[in-house]
Amino acid sequence: MTLNNYLAEAISRPYDAGEWDCALFVAGWVDHLSGANRLGHFRGNYREKDEGLRKFGPLRRRVSHELELLGFVAHEIPEEGDVALIRGDMVGLVSKVGEALAVTTILENTLRGGFITLPNDYAKGFYRWEV
Repeated sequence: MTLNNYLAEAISRPYDAGEWDCALFVAGWVDHLSGANRLGHFRGNYREKDEGLRKFGPLRRRVSHELELLGFVAHEIPEEGDVALIRGDMVGLVSKVGEALAVTTILENTLRGGFITLPNDYAKGFYRWEV
């Protein structure tokens, strides 16, 4: 499955904390690339964003740790398909790189996910599957 196919399939699903949110959206892509089952590990273990953050710790730290355990490599310069750690306890997938950074994520308090364009310095790190 390509990134575009994953985005097209995933973007129409409604936000639902603990079932389909930014972390689980990214976990699905991570599972696809790595063969892991992070979706199964996290899905259904919280019902609100704050509950998930209390249970699993600060999102950036937890996602970084999980990705490193799976063999993802931290990078400073983004490429399409990278996991992006975003300010404000959010994560997403890099969908376009240029003067601004296009990140796709599942946005809280919306019925659907969406593409958001961010200044490149808004993301706090990128992880890439290189295996």
